[in-house]
Amino acid sequence: MVQVKKTDNGYKIGQKTLRAPLEHDTSYVSLMPHIGNDMEYEATSTIISYPGEYDIDGMQYRARASKDGDMNYAILTSTTTAVLCQTKKYLQTDELPDEVDTRIFTNPKLRDTREKMELEGEAIVLGEEE
Repeated sequence: MVQVKKTDNGYKIGQKTLRAPLEHDTSYVSLMPHIGNDMEYEATSTIISYPGEYDIDGMQYRARASKDGDMNYAILTSTTTAVLCQTKKYLQTDELPDEVDTRIFTNPKLRDTREKMELEGEAIVLGEEE
């Protein structure tokens, strides 16, 4: 299970990742919600806003964009797999690992669709986490 916590600077996912930060914090990998430029580096901060696969500090990030430019992510460590899902198509795709521990959604409707599809893993909706 991956811990998700709302902060003053976006959502902290696990120990090293921020989603949609207001400011780039050099101690985290920043996952942006919409497609942007190729990989950006700012001091020791890493900002991911473009489709691709990234290996950073022992974690693998798989970034995929929808037709509308919404970014979806798989975050893999040696022990857990989390998916940050903004689009229905990314709920179940061959690009995802067979087992997903945590699915993080930006929209409650996607969580409901996940339940209908009977996909495994904990479901978290950003804004509804404790």
